[in-house]
Amino acid sequence: MIQRNNHIFPACAVVLITIASQVHAEVLDQPADLDLDAVVVAINFGTTTDQTIRGATFRAATANSTVGGLKNRAVGTVGVKQYKQTFPKIGSTKDDNSLEQILGTSIFGQSGEKSIKITVDVPNGLYRAQLIIYDGWQSVTGNKRDVNHY
Repeated sequence: MIQRNNHIFPACAVVLITIASQVHAEVLDQPADLDLDAVVVAINFGTTTDQTIRGATFRAATANSTVGGLKNRAVGTVGVKQYKQTFPKIGSTKDDNSLEQILGTSIFGQSGEKSIKITVDVPNGLYRAQLIIYDGWQSVTGNKRDVNHY
């Protein structure tokens, strides 16, 4: 759930993996920065298509859909360059292009009942969810990375 008083927040992708290491936040600059070991499900939110990075397929999921056992509830879906969403420039490899597509689309929510809700049916065990957020909306932060925004 991503909330802040009446602001819109995008979520680009979620990766559910079996727990293997400590949870932390970091800046994602390239596909190699993703922890894709032991992926259970990888979802690419937005008006998009399936994308593959280092053998892990991020399945396309629009707002209010269920894909790969992961159900999301959101206010809406954002496609590439829709609502002033900028398209990131990471590189020219196939993995770079896939990550650009993943970051260039999203679902969005607001606060309270309009917040993004994600549920997934997985067997009992410990898992870690990686939420990848790209702040490419000029209307939200002036198109500048602002880690305090969330």
